[in-house]
Amino acid sequence: MASKDQKEFMNDLKPVYRADTLDLAGLRMDELQDKWGEKYSVVIDSWRRNWERLTNYFRYDKSIRKLIYTTNTIEGFHC
Repeated sequence: MASKDQKEFMNDLKPVYRADTLDLAGLRMDELQDKWGEKYSVVIDSWRRNWERLTNYFRYDKSIRKLIYTTNTIEGFHC
């Protein structure tokens, strides 16, 4: 991924893994693909191929999921 797009792409990815439900995450993934799919098809294809594994954490409560996807566990706990 080109470094000039990385920040914007990551901001657009957040609604996927921060979605309230798995169904909403799927919709957000579709939006991500609509915007970036042509330019970064390898990244999008990887997410699609691994969707079932990447979204397993939707089985947990939203507060637990935040601890999982937050890189700083203490920050995630206090937010």
